[in-house]
Amino acid sequence: MIVEIMLPITTIILSFVALFIAIFTWRANLRASRRIQHYNFAAHADTMLAENKTCLRFHGINPDTIEDLYGVTSAELSYLLQSFNAGSISNLLSNDGYAKPWERGSYYYDILKSEHTQKAFPLLQLLFDSKNHFIVRCEKTIHVIKRMNASSVCGKGI
Repeated sequence: MIVEIMLPITTIILSFVALFIAIFTWRANLRASRRIQHYNFAAHADTMLAENKTCLRFHGINPDTIEDLYGVTSAELSYLLQSFNAGSISNLLSNDGYAKPWERGSYYYDILKSEHTQKAFPLLQLLFDSKNHFIVRCEKTIHVIKRMNASSVCGKGI
């Protein structure tokens, strides 16, 4: 008798659990799809910067000063933006978050250790959402790289 009652109740409970899991998964996928679509549109807009750097004025950036202040041409900026947009999408999908810097020897670590990228990074920050987890992760990586460089310089002087 207890088995006859428990089996249908358990089936109903498991059905509701499965329904809630399905709804949660559907919402998470929808959110990720919207973000990816947003980044695709942003990447397309970033491509336009290579041809027309005057579009930077819409971000409050004087297009005539980017080479002097940040050391990049509009074509180089477009390349960096597309690379960082791709990294941002990958970071979002992998759900790595922003807790840790990029590992030494990884693609983005190697890009970020370049003095040219570090000089251009403040400009990149202006063109990304301030809450972008990928950009935060890049900031942490640059801090690690600078600390390592500073400690190696101090170590050579001893």
